[in-house]
Amino acid sequence: MSIFLVGGGVPDTPVYEPILDAFLQDVLQNKSREGEPILALALVDHAGSGQHYLPAYATPIKARMPCQLRPIYLRPDKPADPVSFENVDGIIVCGGPTPEYLARLRTCADTIRGAVNRGIPYLGFSAGAMIAPRNALIGGYFSGGIEICPEESSENLKEITLADGLGLTTFTVEVHAAQAGTLGRAIAIVESNLTEMAIAIDEDTAVVLELENPENLKVLGAGHVWVVTRTAESINVELRTGS
Repeated sequence: MSIFLVGGGVPDTPVYEPILDAFLQDVLQNKSREGEPILALALVDHAGSGQHYLPAYATPIKARMPCQLRPIYLRPDKPADPVSFENVDGIIVCGGPTPEYLARLRTCADTIRGAVNRGIPYLGFSAGAMIAPRNALIGGYFSGGIEICPEESSENLKEITLADGLGLTTFTVEVHAAQAGTLGRAIAIVESNLTEMAIAIDEDTAVVLELENPENLKVLGAGHVWVVTRTAESINVELRTGS
């Protein structure tokens, strides 16, 4: 079983097709039930926006594999029902406003984490990747009075903000790294001791984390990944390329 954390795309789906292929192969390999796989797909919805963007995710999935998609529309009037993530063969959390995804999925964190620990593959696009960690970055563009990334990536938050995430990884995730200029924010949260390790992921690129061997991080995709860590003397940034 693997956790797939995608750095975004257009709109927030991967153009690099092997990412989706690898996730769906993982779903099939881990499926224990008879019949078509069931995939839970969570998508923030504002007055029908979820239904509008659903085909961007559903069409390439259904073109690759017969399956039953279970759309979970995350609306402002109520949090998601944890039952929606039960008895599924894969979990997909889409892209969009990161704080809203986290707020509306917080009630489902234990259920999602339990499913992943039992072997259900997880695929997070952009916001879905950012909320996956135990210590999740949800926005902001200022650190210590200094602007460290473009305001367009702030999620309407001024100061860098982290919160309890889904608890699927020990490292914090940044996305749209090179394309949106957010690598500086990943470095800042490590330098400020807000997290011990951050991974900044380019668009059309994924970090793949195997549950059985969480230290083995595979990079899959067209771009780069920056692994940011801290020592007593310095901040270290390691560049990794995809395959």
